Amino acid sequence: MRNTDVVDSALDDPMNDVLDNELADIAITTDSDVLLRPLEARNPAGSAVNGRNGAVIRRGYLTLNSTAFADGGAIPMQYTCDGANQPPPLSWEDVPEGTRSFALIVHDPDAPKGDYTHWVLFDLPATTQQLTGGPGETPFGLTGTNDFGDIGYGGPCPPPGHGPHHYQFDLYALDTDQLNLVRGARRSEVESAVRGHILAETTLQGIYERQGSAD
Repeated sequence: MRNTDVVDSALDDPMNDVLDNELADIAITTDSDVLLRPLEARNPAGSAVNGRNGAVIRRGYLTLNSTAFADGGAIPMQYTCDGANQPPPLSWEDVPEGTRSFALIVHDPDAPKGDYTHWVLFDLPATTQQLTGGPGETPFGLTGTNDFGDIGYGGPCPPPGHGPHHYQFDLYALDTDQLNLVRGARRSEVESAVRGHILAETTLQGIYERQGSAD
């Protein structure tokens, strides 16, 4: 067989179409030049988002858990305005390499007047991998101002009869030690400061509902 016959045969090979499709599904991280498949394929609940220098944020690689409630489960009353109003214990793992700090934002997208901020933490050291809960501010990092107007945690407190609210605990792994913000910073300031520094992000969701008649 001629060499050209071999080439022609290889070009006609249907496996090339499969290979082309495989290569088309590959995303390139500009920071490390490592080839990665789309993050949706690795974690259907995640999504690929542009990060530092156009790199793919490894959404879904970072995991956030609580011993107080499961993801998508009910938040116990003690962590709400109907109880002790203390933050729930949280822990995280699968931290990406290069993480130098964390930021945490807890908010309620189901609030009647729009997305409501309940807790803002930032400049959490990279060595921190859990928050044990309890009263007062965390000894780690800095605490921002919530939409109650307080510095610290404000537990779920939806209007009675408004139905279940889905509280989002958003954790960000960052490539910077500090966001250059002061204690009491607002959520909008933190969200602006983390842009371009996110290595990974994840969300733990908890649900809380208060019974009664809606206004």
